[in-house]
Amino acid sequence: MSLPEIQKFPIQYHKIKVWLEPGKEAIHQAEAIWWLGKVSMKIKLRNPLADAAEQHRVVVKPIRIQALNLTKVYELLNPAGFVPLDSHINFMNSFKILIWNCRGAGNDKFRRNFSEFFRQHHPEVVGLVETKFKMDSMGLFFNNFGLTNSHFVDPNGRSGGIWVLWDPTKVSVSINYSNFQAVHVTIQKNGFASWFLSVVYASPNPRLRETLWEDLKFFAASNSNTPWVAAGDFNEVAAADESRSNTPDSSASVRRRFVDNINSCDLMDMGFTGPKLTWTNGRQGLACVQKRLDRGLCNEEWREVFPEGNIKLNVDGCWYNADRNAGLGGIIRDTNGTWVLGFYGKMIAESSTEAEIWSIYRGLTIILEKGLANVDIESDSLIAVNIINAGTPGNHPQSIIINDAKMLLQQTKSKLTHIYRTANQCADHLARMGAEQNDNLVVLDQAPISIREFLIRDCLNTRQICD
Repeated sequence: MSLPEIQKFPIQYHKIKVWLEPGKEAIHQAEAIWWLGKVSMKIKLRNPLADAAEQHRVVVKPIRIQALNLTKVYELLNPAGFVPLDSHINFMNSFKILIWNCRGAGNDKFRRNFSEFFRQHHPEVVGLVETKFKMDSMGLFFNNFGLTNSHFVDPNGRSGGIWVLWDPTKVSVSINYSNFQAVHVTIQKNGFASWFLSVVYASPNPRLRETLWEDLKFFAASNSNTPWVAAGDFNEVAAADESRSNTPDSSASVRRRFVDNINSCDLMDMGFTGPKLTWTNGRQGLACVQKRLDRGLCNEEWREVFPEGNIKLNVDGCWYNADRNAGLGGIIRDTNGTWVLGFYGKMIAESSTEAEIWSIYRGLTIILEKGLANVDIESDSLIAVNIINAGTPGNHPQSIIINDAKMLLQQTKSKLTHIYRTANQCADHLARMGAEQNDNLVVLDQAPISIREFLIRDCLNTRQICD
């Protein structure tokens, strides 16, 4: 089914009905549209005909409203020149937010680190806590990244400070209220439900922290049905293994109170990848203290809007025997199959298997650079998959790169499996693009126009083979 045909479906075609008439065969009335998301099913009593006996009606509806589901389809496909909705939809259907306990924002080190974070992740909203400097000391620094709108609470002397910055061309942010321990905002973006974000810097003073939690409890009670995330530095640990020092300073009762406060707000820990202990006092030896003070918390409503799922990386290599010219390519997608990042590159290889091995290795290095973990990696080369998963002796021509790839798999806690070529067309197309140009590696934040038709083919696992 082509995209224009999808668009022809009238807006009212949004449910599937089955009439169950007693003593007779069921009469099926099916109305179809492309749904990408969860559905709910209800069975109701209904009498559709005045002279008929009572019947049951089974209704299947999408959990999200139809406009959002249509938007999801269009954002996934979005071929060149086709704009099905009134407003332009960004093909990059993702929501990137950076919350950083920077512990000082007015120095050159911060500027270098922030520039690198932004280069890698391109966040649309940034929350900085414990800035220790006034916002006006940064001049127009953040404007260089498109973060031209902001709301901030300046530090008290050299303590605290919360800055929230955003790109108004990509996202709408409205301020609810703020104080020296939290900034509460509402975030809206085309294609997503609006939700609340609380950027937190909890006071080191336990009594003042209690006023923060009273504030968060009130906020939770006042907005019980709205998706909500509270993230930042809470200056407390929730379990004994979240603190490491020679003289533990957090008693069980303090940890229990922190957990009780989280539960009272109906929040849950969002988990993490990377180092577990996020803060250190910077000392060495027995004087060193490390803790997990920074975390993200969300309610059940937010988890339903942004369900948790692993990132998937598909990779492929291509090889031309005549001149040993080869290409590698890969695509990173989220749980919904939506483009997150892609890459391609040119290389010289002695065999197609060597090109496939290098594509897997290059994908793993990008995963490591982006700070990702628990990635499902798929390649359509069964030989390359088996070689890397098993490792290889030192006399293999690619033993160094194979063993490095196996080490990166373990380091990123990722899994490498085989997939059929019919479901790997995006990576195949990128590998061919790599072979036809001269750069060793090109990383793509946006999907090339030529690849967009293959995204839906991969999702549907069709039997169409690209030429």
